Amino acid sequence: MFMDTVQTGAATLARRAKKNPIELMVSLREGDPSGARDRILKRWVREIKSDDDYTNAALIYAAAVIWANVTRTSGQRKPRGRKTRILQLARDKADAVKRAQRIARGLLMNTVLSTGKMLRDATFKECAAEGGWLLAISKRGKPHQIVGETLKEKDLAGLRS
Repeated sequence: MFMDTVQTGAATLARRAKKNPIELMVSLREGDPSGARDRILKRWVREIKSDDDYTNAALIYAAAVIWANVTRTSGQRKPRGRKTRILQLARDKADAVKRAQRIARGLLMNTVLSTGKMLRDATFKECAAEGGWLLAISKRGKPHQIVGETLKEKDLAGLRS
């Protein structure tokens, strides 16, 4: 019965068990819909302990859930020493910095001009009218060309820095 439960889930337990602890929990919850979780759990445990059929079914179900969890996560949990944790934190931090830089580079085309247009949709003439660092962008194309169709994010990042 244990292997069947592990392989096919709680449905097998419900079919083969004399009493189903899941159905007991559902009936207790339905009988006291506004009841506190702890109160219902205490009643459920009391019922499970008082009946051997419930106890056996609950233990088999718990073992099946634990077994499925252990087999699903085996190989993922590796004991880590202090050096390994420190190295992992450093890698995570470096990855976060790289992601932030990538996002920042991607945001330049999304810069909103005073006209309400995004830089990617603006013409080079509109950039010249804005002034500032956008003046350098305006010199990269013809006045009627669209910035987003002519330049890439890398071009903007080079002009900004």
